[in-house]
Amino acid sequence: MGFFRIELGKNLLKIESNIAWANPGTFSVFDPECTDGDCRLRSMTYTDPSQDIQLLEQRLRIGVQF
Repeated sequence: MGFFRIELGKNLLKIESNIAWANPGTFSVFDPECTDGDCRLRSMTYTDPSQDIQLLEQRLRIGVQF
């Protein structure tokens, strides 16, 4: 296994033409602030960052790499 970097929006290696993903809905995590030993699961909801249009537009304006 390994990793590589490609430029977003250029469809390099045809990788952007064949993308599939799943966004989790609700998931559980152990409470990170548990100090008394009575740690319980906390339910959290995933927020898809691609749905934040204002943040995406801001990143595109200033040229932030994703």
